[in-house]
Amino acid sequence: MALVLLASQDKTQIGQIAPDFRQQTPKGDTIRLSDFRGKYLLLDFWLVGAVLDGGKSKSGQSL
Repeated sequence: MALVLLASQDKTQIGQIAPDFRQQTPKGDTIRLSDFRGKYLLLDFWLVGAVLDGGKSKSGQSL
């Protein structure tokens, strides 16, 4: 399980480019949000406590 913490002084507004961040993959490679610029990307943000719902979350099911 990977945990990414984002902190920014300025809030991103609709239509603005999201702040870049990087994360290590389970294989040890580093990927950055900017690596996907110009491509479709689905980011699923959830809380650590969300695992307590037993996997009943509806997130992404309508896609």
